Amino acid sequence: IALLDGEGRWLEVNRRLCAILGYEPAEFAEMRVQDVLTRDRQAHLDTDFLPTAENTDQSAVESQCQRKDGQIVWVRITTARITSNSLPTVSFIAIIDDFSDRHRVELALRESEARLRMAETAAGLGIWEWTLADNRIYCTPECERLFGLAATGLPHDGDELRTRVVVDDLPDIDRQLHAALRHGAPLSSAFRVRD
Repeated sequence: IALLDGEGRWLEVNRRLCAILGYEPAEFAEMRVQDVLTRDRQAHLDTDFLPTAENTDQSAVESQCQRKDGQIVWVRITTARITSNSLPTVSFIAIIDDFSDRHRVELALRESEARLRMAETAAGLGIWEWTLADNRIYCTPECERLFGLAATGLPHDGDELRTRVVVDDLPDIDRQLHAALRHGAPLSSAFRVRD
């Protein structure tokens, strides 16, 4: 948590913010918000970080900051305008949360999903998940393409997918499905899809 003036100068900082950015309270006293922002975020200081009369009294933004040791941290900065007779004319309270670990996990997940989509497309495979309780099937884009379904990204009705299977293959699929449900075993089935 920090208290800022209208120019982005740090008036007060708590220990947690010092730990996130690696500076001592006395060092913050000689700095402004823009001193900890990465270069690409510095130009957005007025519009993103410090609310002005032209936009709102509050703002929230996710951004990169640079620690004293040079490391980049992802933070969520929520600021709100405050008024008090004991503070400069325009002051802000800022809550700064470090979410670097979550950002790294989300980035790794997005990269993994992109690699999976690339491998799926290259192999001509579609992946789908069927929830029996509501008979909804969730398909990857490649699966939708293979089944000739509209690429909506939304779940499909299980009966809709069934109409795309070659009729002669349905008895085997039904038999394998019932056996899998009865014994709690994984279902592995090969079948043809109609053009």
